[in-house]
Amino acid sequence: MRNACLASRRQSLPRRVAPALFLVAGIATCGAPAAWAASRPDGNAALLAGAEVFENITESAPTLDQAGFSRLYQGYRRSAAAIDAALTPARRRELLTNAAGVERHWKAGERHAMALDAVEAYRTLVTAVDRKAMPVPVEVSLLDYAGFRLNALLGDGKSANWPAIRRTTTEAHGFWKSIQSRVKDPVLVDAMVRTLKAFDTATTKRDPQLLAYAADMDLILVDGLETHLTPASGR
Repeated sequence: MRNACLASRRQSLPRRVAPALFLVAGIATCGAPAAWAASRPDGNAALLAGAEVFENITESAPTLDQAGFSRLYQGYRRSAAAIDAALTPARRRELLTNAAGVERHWKAGERHAMALDAVEAYRTLVTAVDRKAMPVPVEVSLLDYAGFRLNALLGDGKSANWPAIRRTTTEAHGFWKSIQSRVKDPVLVDAMVRTLKAFDTATTKRDPQLLAYAADMDLILVDGLETHLTPASGR
């Protein structure tokens, strides 16, 4: 469900990430799940379209301007009725709370808090999708969630929420464990295992630079996982 392709993500990464990119060179391409979602006439399409809005808000939170925010948030509002119809009452309440938080924090200039609400909205939506209809396991989207959440929790590095970071990295291990046996590319497996180890090391040492690097690698690898696990007929 990536909006930006691997090439553009490479350009935006800090220089410290460059030496590790050989691990994923040639693996990832973009857009398979998004293209699949666009072709679906059911509630899954609305849920995934909404998830992409909040993913984009999370990803662009540090640099988003008013025009960009308005465009993204209005995109959610236009789909809100279809999204609500596809959610259980409990999940609908969760989404409304997080969506309201996104708007409130944007108006207050609290970008990291906005990103945290946006990524929780993203999680609510992707976990509500009918898993049997998804071309890739939901855990791939949840690894995406983990990377974005870690970046938001890290903030500027000086006020990182390390207890919450630890909980998120622990969750990421669980997401990967659920799908590892389905990933047949040894390079992709090795890269993901190394990234999770970097999560652990960064959290133990409270090293914001290493954590930022590992979170960026996680987001790159999700592109590879999406492509690797999407059936050829769904690309």
